[in-house]
Amino acid sequence: MAMVSVVIPTYNRAGYLKEAVGSALAQTHKDTEVIVVDDSSTDGTGSVAASFGDSIRYILQDNRERGAARNSGIRISKGEYVAFLDSDDLWLPEHLESCLRACESSGAEVSYSGSYVIDESGGTIGKLAVSSFGKDPLREIVAGYSSRGCNASSCLVKKSAFGKAGYFSEKRELSGSEDWEMWARLASCCRMVFTGDYTAKVRFHPGKSSIVPERMAGSMKLALDMAFGNERLAPMIAGLEEKAYSRLYTVTAINYYAAGRMEDARRYLALAVKARPRAMVEDPLVIYTFLRSILGARASSALRNAKLGARGRK
Repeated sequence: MAMVSVVIPTYNRAGYLKEAVGSALAQTHKDTEVIVVDDSSTDGTGSVAASFGDSIRYILQDNRERGAARNSGIRISKGEYVAFLDSDDLWLPEHLESCLRACESSGAEVSYSGSYVIDESGGTIGKLAVSSFGKDPLREIVAGYSSRGCNASSCLVKKSAFGKAGYFSEKRELSGSEDWEMWARLASCCRMVFTGDYTAKVRFHPGKSSIVPERMAGSMKLALDMAFGNERLAPMIAGLEEKAYSRLYTVTAINYYAAGRMEDARRYLALAVKARPRAMVEDPLVIYTFLRSILGARASSALRNAKLGARGRK
């Protein structure tokens, strides 16, 4: 099998980095190099990286956010494939082997696994939704504002694919959504396949930037604007503006709901319906999120549990 370069961007993750790097070094696929790109941490992250000695390559760069850190890793990588692992996430030992097998057996340039959701201490609290793409991954990604479960810690990319799609955007204000924007460009020129396995673990914790709804609202909107403003992509996604922006606002509403901010959630749901009035009847997430925002977190949780219980009795 081919050599894989593992790129781990990090910033002030000293408490999690050791576990992340350890999971990369413990892969069943052994032809790898692990590159840690430190985006000017101030919390001792460099010392944690140094503890691995020659087992990894450590790069310290000026603070330029994750897109730039990933690009630094890609540029110095030696592997035929590049895998990304955020420094607060983890892999199961067979992750790279599974992703590489999926690419090589299908001829795809991008593969991605399913992801477990873990808490601060590493306990499993759920799974992220994941599914395979249909015939037109780019339009699916844009119309549903969803990457089907492909995320920054679950994917493997053939390095030559970046020559076609370009590198990660280094716009600071895009941070948190630079991966979605990258997957859209990759989907425009590369085949993407789901491995069928759950081999990544994505950690949710109070310091995770993607759980801050204001930050994500801005970066997600910018990512979608960039997709429609891309001269190469725009003709491929023509006609999807209404549906895409409506779903974007719905996802933003869900993020505000998750943060316990019901009024903001309803405000973004109103924007979703304004962008596409038909969303009230064709997108179940709109009605479901609206009802949850009215009921509140505790009541909607009880409703969800009752619904799951009813399904289990069928």
